[in-house]
Amino acid sequence: MTDRQLVLDAVHRLPRQATLAEIRDRVEFLAALREAENSIDRGDVVPHKQVEREFASWVKSWHTRSTGPGRG
Repeated sequence: MTDRQLVLDAVHRLPRQATLAEIRDRVEFLAALREAENSIDRGDVVPHKQVEREFASWVKSWHTRSTGPGRG
C-alpha cells in the first residue's frame, strides 16, 4: 500500500467529526510506523539483549543520582 493510500484509508476510518489535530496525529503515527518499518528493513536495529543491558545501566545510574551514593 502506498503512503498516500495508507493515509486516505486511515482518514476514512476516522469519525466524521474528527478534528484536524486528530487527523494530524493519525498521519504522524502512521509516518512513525512506516519509518520504523524502513529502519528494520535496513537493519538499523538494536538487539534486545543490548537494550536490556543499557536499560539496566540507565536505571542504576538514575537510582544513584536520585538517592545519592550509599543512600539507596
